[in-house]
Amino acid sequence: MRGLRDESDRRQECPRAQSGAMLGPMGPMQERNGRTTPRVLNPLWIISLFLGISETTVGIAATQVTGWIQGLFAVSATAFPLLVSGAFFATLWKKPEVLYAPGDFPEHVPVPEFVHGIHRSVSSSLDEVSSVVRDTLESILPAILAPRVPPDAVQDVVGEAVASAQASLESRAIKIDIPRVGASAERVEWIIDQNMTVSNLLDSLWLTHLRELVKPYTYPKQWVLMDRQTGKMFEKVAQLSLNDDDRLLEEIGIVPGMELAVVLKGAPSGQNRKSRPSVDPGMKASQQ
Repeated sequence: MRGLRDESDRRQECPRAQSGAMLGPMGPMQERNGRTTPRVLNPLWIISLFLGISETTVGIAATQVTGWIQGLFAVSATAFPLLVSGAFFATLWKKPEVLYAPGDFPEHVPVPEFVHGIHRSVSSSLDEVSSVVRDTLESILPAILAPRVPPDAVQDVVGEAVASAQASLESRAIKIDIPRVGASAERVEWIIDQNMTVSNLLDSLWLTHLRELVKPYTYPKQWVLMDRQTGKMFEKVAQLSLNDDDRLLEEIGIVPGMELAVVLKGAPSGQNRKSRPSVDPGMKASQQ
């Protein structure tokens, strides 16, 4: 009886022991059921703390002096946050990964791959999407099928699933001829869906294939999409505005199965000017 009473007293004194929590210097670190996740301060907290202390110090100092020195403190209190903000946004644009704390990175994704994913644009290339789908199905399906399908039939089922997915992707693709500097045009297959807009397509094409060929916001001034079968130029797409053209591709006549070509304006036949590129991600489009 004495032993049972002692055990009950210990549990009442430390109720969190019943849930398996381990306490650290900053509070609960981990529970056996995995519900508590450790959190660490990331660099944003350090930046904000430094900025707050600096501004408070300068503000207090400015109240203790007069004349041109007080004016200098006032200018510093105004200019310093602007400089820090500029540096912050430059870092956010160029190297956003440095603003993450180690604990902010996903556990199941290696840090180098996570950083690479931050800087990599999303592609709708049929080859890339098909590769991802195939690798995913081949890595996941065998384990799911093992309890339900005979071992010698698993690979056949996986192969059928991959082939079905490939056929579905191909039915949603368009073919686009992309010009190349000093070489013949490269044909790529691009996956589109019913929700893809004009700006989505133009932005994706530029980010993936046209960075070294055309300047920013020059569609249709420096380049234009053309229907290879009819010769129709989509020249009234994304025009005279920096706003996104949110119309669906179907509204301007681009549908799965079409064959398009990127035509560079002002370049000699068979050649492409090499200049810094960009698409007009946002301008109003209309069907020619």
